[in-house]
Amino acid sequence: MIKINSELPICLLSENKRLNEYDFVLFHLYNSNPDYRIYYKNLSRFCILDNSAYEFYIKGEELNMDLYREAIDDLIPDFYILPDVLMNKDKTLELSKKFLNNPINSLSPEPMCTLQGNTPEEMVECLKEYKKLGIRAIAIPFHNYFYTEYKVDSDIKEFFEEQFGMINKDHLYAMGRIQFMRDHKDLLEEMGHVHILGSHCPIEKVFYRNFQTMDTGYPVKCGIAGEKLFEEKEKPNIIIDDFMSIPLSPMTKALIIDNIEKFRRL
Repeated sequence: MIKINSELPICLLSENKRLNEYDFVLFHLYNSNPDYRIYYKNLSRFCILDNSAYEFYIKGEELNMDLYREAIDDLIPDFYILPDVLMNKDKTLELSKKFLNNPINSLSPEPMCTLQGNTPEEMVECLKEYKKLGIRAIAIPFHNYFYTEYKVDSDIKEFFEEQFGMINKDHLYAMGRIQFMRDHKDLLEEMGHVHILGSHCPIEKVFYRNFQTMDTGYPVKCGIAGEKLFEEKEKPNIIIDDFMSIPLSPMTKALIIDNIEKFRRL
């Protein structure tokens, strides 16, 4: 069964070991928030360090490669995600190759690549290039625009219609990624580890049970917005930085926990 992680605010990190099945650490928070950094540095279970590409993308910022290297050396995760640029295959490959040319000092972390591109064909080309480099772990992003226009199999569409009635844009993103992964199942299964990176609608987890890991802050964002998971009209317009360090009421904490537990049960 796929293992899940929902990014928690600082005030709920005491629940992390119970709610999350592994640790997914965001670089920009590890670098900037001492409480976050100390908590995760002191854990000793399976861990993926994310480069925070999505968070930098939506804020119009870029990854500082030197600081990222320092974080990898300090945390020593099982996997670290190579630098990538959303929906840009060529820039992603350029940055990743540059990063790999300067080996990490730590011996244990293994690189994980993120497939990027503006089309399914570019994503597959990206995967094949990483395989040539000997990369055995990949992350499949959730926010590539072509997902929303992807022709999906009838069983995928029927599943979402049964769950939600009307299909919105968030569902289209999720359905498109499911179809992309189905279309390229053989290529993906050749990899040693497949990570599902984020989500526009985490009910898609039911299609990914044979893969290894998935992360998403979606159940937490719904709780922050005061909504029960899968009863929301659309994905809350909230970024992780908005709630990471703020105090939360007991009611909000309870709703977040309920949402994550519902996500886990899928």
